[in-house]
Amino acid sequence: MAAIAIGFTALGAPPSQATPAWLAPQDVFSSPVTAIQNDPFFNRKALDVASDSAGDSIAAWVEQHPKVPGPGTECQAMWALRPAGGSFGPPQALAPPMAFCTGQIKLAMNGPGTAIAAWKQGAEIEAAIRDPGGSFGAATVLSASASTDDPWVSLNDAGVAAVSWDDTAASACPGPPSWALHVSVRQPGGGFGPFETVCDGTHPSGPTIFTPRVAVDPLGDVVATWVNFYFDGTNSHVAVESAYRQAGGTFTGATPQTLRDMLNPTAMAGTFAADVAFDALGRATAVWPYFNGSKTVIETAVRPPGASSSFSTPGPVSDPVSTGDASSPRVAVDPASNSAVAVWVQCPSSCQVEGAGRASGAGFETPQTLSAPGATTTFGPLVTFDPSGTALAVWSGPSPDVAGTQVQVTRRPPGAGQSFGAVATISREDPSQSPAIALDGAGDAIAIWDHDTTSPAGAVIQYAGFDAAAPEIRAVTAPNGVASLPLGFAAEVFDNWSSPSVGWSFGDGTAATGATATHAYARPGTYAVTVTAQDAVGNTSALSRNVTIVSSLPRPSLTRFTQSHSRWREGRKLATLARTRKRGSPVGTTFSFALNTAASVKLRFTQSLGGRRVAGRCVAQTKHNRRGRACKRTVTAGVIPFANAHAGTNRIVFQGNISRTKRLQPGRYTVELSAANASGIATGKRLSFTIVRE
Repeated sequence: MAAIAIGFTALGAPPSQATPAWLAPQDVFSSPVTAIQNDPFFNRKALDVASDSAGDSIAAWVEQHPKVPGPGTECQAMWALRPAGGSFGPPQALAPPMAFCTGQIKLAMNGPGTAIAAWKQGAEIEAAIRDPGGSFGAATVLSASASTDDPWVSLNDAGVAAVSWDDTAASACPGPPSWALHVSVRQPGGGFGPFETVCDGTHPSGPTIFTPRVAVDPLGDVVATWVNFYFDGTNSHVAVESAYRQAGGTFTGATPQTLRDMLNPTAMAGTFAADVAFDALGRATAVWPYFNGSKTVIETAVRPPGASSSFSTPGPVSDPVSTGDASSPRVAVDPASNSAVAVWVQCPSSCQVEGAGRASGAGFETPQTLSAPGATTTFGPLVTFDPSGTALAVWSGPSPDVAGTQVQVTRRPPGAGQSFGAVATISREDPSQSPAIALDGAGDAIAIWDHDTTSPAGAVIQYAGFDAAAPEIRAVTAPNGVASLPLGFAAEVFDNWSSPSVGWSFGDGTAATGATATHAYARPGTYAVTVTAQDAVGNTSALSRNVTIVSSLPRPSLTRFTQSHSRWREGRKLATLARTRKRGSPVGTTFSFALNTAASVKLRFTQSLGGRRVAGRCVAQTKHNRRGRACKRTVTAGVIPFANAHAGTNRIVFQGNISRTKRLQPGRYTVELSAANASGIATGKRLSFTIVRE
């Protein structure tokens, strides 16, 4: 009997999840470069990672490598793609080598797969766009001066992107010499527009803007935060400020809101950088360090949606009575619930990573210590949410179970009052530092980090996958059939981080393994067939359906053999067994027929040609028999089999192609249709048609 593709219907339990696990680290690229550049302002390596909802991931970084030809070294912005289920491909350049080395790069990728990279190219801010499934296009220079720093990028699922940076040119704004905030916005499907400028008022010394950040909400509204340093003639001020741009509006001329104004802080202005994130409704949450006159703590404010709103009065994130200073805060907001998680570095005597959660509309909960104590320069914590509302925090620092500086992660379940779980060390080589993390639409994660090598001396980027989602069973082929006859079963399965194992239970007490299997049922009946896929960490998916096995099939019967056109032009496509009617095609024809049962079918094409009669037979004319009596002979021009015709009406779209290398020439033909299964053969249905030249 012919195998018939039938989609499985899920009847059982949802996928079974094992304890999600981090897989062994691998190299993004294996040959060390001279170095991964340092971000001069944040004690981090210049690297980032992002994923789309399907699990494709991109890593971007700024590397220093030997000049070709030498001597010396040069710096270049690079990227590499890891397709879902695969490994990273070879590194590719985002731009030519830089005129002089810098170390700042940021990356964003939305659910559909659009990616934006923004980096400092020598003295300029540049950006490049990658459409889903493609490569990055040519880099675009966004800045206008040769004095720029601190690029940042945000991108929503609709494709609206914003890149921000600070312009340290003294003439960026009118009045006294000052630094300005610039933002360039990209609309879906287009390029970046001219940059918009926030000039932060006039002060005796002129404002100096540091460390801008931007976030784009689902509607395309953009919020920006930055640090404004100025001297009023008596005191030094470090103010955390913000501006809002409604979709279709502009930052130019916007009036900033001051979230906090600090007098004479002891740390550098750039260390007070804020972080900001949106939920799905456009509610923004910001966190920043605040010097309260004696020490630095972490504060927060929230902003309702809309251009007319403003950030709330600041509230605490870190414990205001704890000893030491807090720094390096990062925040993530769960788009669905507006719950938030913040992480930061707290330094009483030695330093440690701390974190706290917040339900929507509430304050941050009591902080929790996440890491072992260590030097503040080793941490750089980050946090993000998966689709279920679970938060993942990552940092580098001393590890309790692997020597040296290592990358560590922890998870916090969704909901108020939850705690971060056990800490896992996911790197294995010292030093491993400056991690970045991204999640896909299924809850799987990827983390990358810098590892400085000693033999040979240099640096590589390593990565590890977090396998949280069960394998996907994408397609299943299964037949109804006849007792004692072997039947073919097949499943197409996918997992982002491993090659799943596949198992079959045929419902009669027998089983098999592998993506394809053959099985014969001993007796007629209805059987529940289950296919199971399991990934490397034990996550499992299963689909089940009933198959019907009969003692024998009825002998096939062919009826209603027709064609849509009896005179047509040949085309380029191969013949296909169609499930839906094709109407009005100017090229080719559609054969239609009905079957009383599933069967394999065969089209045999013949042509009547002239010949000469020799010894009672009509054969092709040659120079030796050309004087013989003329006759007509039937020649087979080609045969096309189909293994999976079904009971009921079937249609075959035909444009004259027997195979990829053989086609019928213009002329008149007869097609004979036959059908067969284990119970017999049906023959004798014929039609005639003519192929004409164009």
